[in-house]
Amino acid sequence: MWLNLAEIAFDVTTLGPGRRFGIWVQGCTLGCQDCLSPEWRPLRPNKLVSMEYLRELLLSQPHHDGVTFSGGEPMLQARALLALWQQLRETRPEWTLIVFSGFQRERLLTSALSEQQALLLAADAFVGGPYIARLNDNRGLRGSSNQEIWFAPHARFTAEQREAMQYGPRRVELRWHKQQLLWVGIPVAGWQLSAVPRGIQDE
Repeated sequence: MWLNLAEIAFDVTTLGPGRRFGIWVQGCTLGCQDCLSPEWRPLRPNKLVSMEYLRELLLSQPHHDGVTFSGGEPMLQARALLALWQQLRETRPEWTLIVFSGFQRERLLTSALSEQQALLLAADAFVGGPYIARLNDNRGLRGSSNQEIWFAPHARFTAEQREAMQYGPRRVELRWHKQQLLWVGIPVAGWQLSAVPRGIQDE
């Protein structure tokens, strides 16, 4: 089973509690205006990796607390992401999963494919809904206030962690990776993406 990735990052602290793996998939069909990751929207092969390789890579990295799936649109690769998460949890049952999606939770529960529903329900937290720039209220892990942060009944986040995810301040990490600048996190309203784009070539 293969995954088409846009990017992966270790030791992420801006996309949920603790130190996390950030996994961004390639491809999205929603077309939200002012999308924060327009280069990850095209439905084209980017970084094709096997689920088995990715699983072993993540398990080889110590001192992490969970995984965050984003994109692109994770629900377009729900089957492979769900299989990856299920296998990770067999070895790391203490890890938590956060899923960012442009789809609303109610839509997924009523009309989505079974693997998309299963990925949603497997998550400890699900951040769902289309991004609307004018509703960016600078609060928590939502890109805009129309989006929902839903916590599963099995979620093991503390009350303080849930509060921070919903209402806390935002942070962005900047990293050099393979001669490119990668920003990781939820930017505040007015963030000048043109000043620090994903994918500047290091010349």
